[in-house]
Amino acid sequence: MPAEQLGIKERAVLLVLMAEAREVSNPELKQIAGLDLTGAARHKLNARRLVDSRRPGRAYVHLLTDDGWAWCAAELAAPPPERAGSAGGALYAVLAGLHRYLARADLRLSDVFRPEGTPAPSAVPAPPAPAPAPASSSLNVPELIRTAYRKLARDAGDLVSLTELRPLLGGVPREEVDEALRRLSRDRIAHLVPQANQKVLSQADRAAAVRIGAEDCHQLSIGES
Repeated sequence: MPAEQLGIKERAVLLVLMAEAREVSNPELKQIAGLDLTGAARHKLNARRLVDSRRPGRAYVHLLTDDGWAWCAAELAAPPPERAGSAGGALYAVLAGLHRYLARADLRLSDVFRPEGTPAPSAVPAPPAPAPAPASSSLNVPELIRTAYRKLARDAGDLVSLTELRPLLGGVPREEVDEALRRLSRDRIAHLVPQANQKVLSQADRAAAVRIGAEDCHQLSIGES
């Protein structure tokens, strides 16, 4: 969605929800940033699927969607909106610095802004080491992946977890598995996607992910082959 279609308040709400990385109620928004998300602004962000809102009690609570995270990622490199004022200009200077850091470190926003108590990426343990494999030069790693997928998927095209798939590959080195997954994705043989609801990911799920472009992908599907 073009950024100019959002007002200052709507942008501010999105950035607060990004920073909190959790559901935030209107009273909490007031306490954190002196604003809330109501009326036309809420309808606009909900309609554009940038924010999910629900009302479990007297107050609405709001959560940034995957599209909302994508908007925030793009906004890091955007210029300050008109009438942002000096405080807004300073904020966007900080966002630009954050954008440069993420690019240098090959990180995503969700690596920086995480719910309290969630371990940092460096603290996520690697999955248990599988049994040693034969010399990888003699292996057809893409075919090993297809065979493992068929063991896990009930039907072609079903999504399976990389957490479950990796232990079935007989100890092939991680970098070779990741390269084979990327090749299958480039050749449109396999489809690799992130988990839509990042809150349900375990530490093992995060450790088993493969980076495709700028995204960590946690699930794999393969059609008829």
